[in-house]
This record gives sequence, structure tokens and C-alpha cells, in this order.
Amino acid sequence: MTSGDYILLSARTAIIGGGDPTSYWEAMNFVRKEEWVTSMKEKMDELVENDTWELVDCPKNVKVIDNRWVLRMKLNADVLTQRLCAQLS
Repeated sequence: MTSGDYILLSARTAIIGGGDPTSYWEAMNFVRKEEWVTSMKEKMDELVENDTWELVDCPKNVKVIDNRWVLRMKLNADVLTQRLCAQLS
């Protein structure tokens, strides 16, 4: 890690106030809740538009694969603005 990385990390921490939410429920308690909801909706719309999956009934005796939202605040190139990113994992 270079000294420039430390400055970027410090700027990121100062701007976003300490970190990313670790769960959906934590994101829903953030001040910027509406932005998280918008980001998750955009991701879901993208997945549907790209035919990423098909919703089907679960057969009996089949274990369902678990997933979760990965929520990140990312800085734009100017380092002073940020965007909220949601990803299903």
C-alpha cells in the first residue's frame, strides 16, 4: 500500500462515516436507506433484464443455495462523491 492509498482510505472513511453496512437490515437502518433500496432495485432489474435466472418452485428434498446482499459505498474518480453499490452473492 502506498501513501496515496492511505490518503484515499482516509478520505473514504471521512466521507462515508466509517464503513459499509454488513447486512440488509443494517442498510435499512442507515440514514441513506432510500439510496440502498434504489441500488438494490436497480441490481434486481438488471438481473431480470439479462435473464440471469428463472424463478421456479423448489422441488422437495432439495437444499436451496443461500445468498446475500453485498453492499458497498464506492468513491467516484473525484474522490469527493460516492455511489452505493448492491450485489447479490
